Amino acid sequence: MSKFFWLLFFLSGYRASAQNFQLNDLKDLATFDVQKFDAHISKKEYRRDYNSPTESRTVYNYMQSKKSRGNLARTISIQEELDKTIICYQTSSQAEFQKLKEQINKDGFKSYADKTSHDAILQKDNFLISISIEIKDSISFYTCFLERKELPKAKDIFFAEDLLSLSSHEYLCFLFGEANVKKDLFYYSPTETNRCSIVFPNTNREVVFVWNDETNYRKFAFLMIGGNSKTNSSSNFYRPIEQNAWRSKQGVYPGMSLAELQVLNGKEVRFYSWHLDQAGMLAPKNTGQIDFTHLNIVLSCLNCSESGFQQASIIDSQKAILESKKIYVSTMIILPEEK
Repeated sequence: MSKFFWLLFFLSGYRASAQNFQLNDLKDLATFDVQKFDAHISKKEYRRDYNSPTESRTVYNYMQSKKSRGNLARTISIQEELDKTIICYQTSSQAEFQKLKEQINKDGFKSYADKTSHDAILQKDNFLISISIEIKDSISFYTCFLERKELPKAKDIFFAEDLLSLSSHEYLCFLFGEANVKKDLFYYSPTETNRCSIVFPNTNREVVFVWNDETNYRKFAFLMIGGNSKTNSSSNFYRPIEQNAWRSKQGVYPGMSLAELQVLNGKEVRFYSWHLDQAGMLAPKNTGQIDFTHLNIVLSCLNCSESGFQQASIIDSQKAILESKKIYVSTMIILPEEK
């Protein structure tokens, strides 16, 4: 008879542990679509919580049945977006939360933030995790937010704009390998810097990712391709590099002549003269076939030192072409779409 009671005790313990989630469970759930998630979660005695404040057409919330959770509170949600799936798991069990944190550390998730930072997130491959604690009615609730990003394969990245889906240093390492990605500083000026990551540094495939979220090396401000990258790596590198091989899907590429650029645009292009701080940058309100709202360029010139050409503040491409100026695209700046 004692064996029977031991069996009941074991099964009841297994049943209780089966209702919470381990790290690998959450990672697996992030590969599900909503229908598969709903079918799976119902087997763990979770039911849809239509009254949740975050419930929407894209966020599906579930809460554990009272019979299964006992004195604990557990909720889980799934959110599907175009290129990622987000799982949010919350529990009132401190022991369960501590075990989940241990699993995250053991799995190799890393933080790029300083130890004193309060907005740090944990990253590994194409996963992102943030954890938090909040108190409601004197009860502590522990939340694990896990995001899985659907990334392209390296062989499917052809144009510079294809890189816009790689919005963190960790994604770059996951796709191109850690040996080909370097953390660095981008210099707006000798005293003004921004953290950045460089893919294939000092090669003809180099791209500089300048980050908005400098703490976590993610959410870029822009990508810079070609020209002087203004980083520590470029300032300490003296060997010649071939012309950058990346091209925009709009047809622009580093080394493209001003005449070719004008033909591609179908209209004249206006840019700042060489004696100004914005030398070679595009002037406002350029129109034509090229969408300059997401592709900015910087021009350079091999023979523009004549004083007569220097006096104008804004130069018209047609005038420069007629005067046989050797002007070309030296740098492409890819700008992400605003959300």
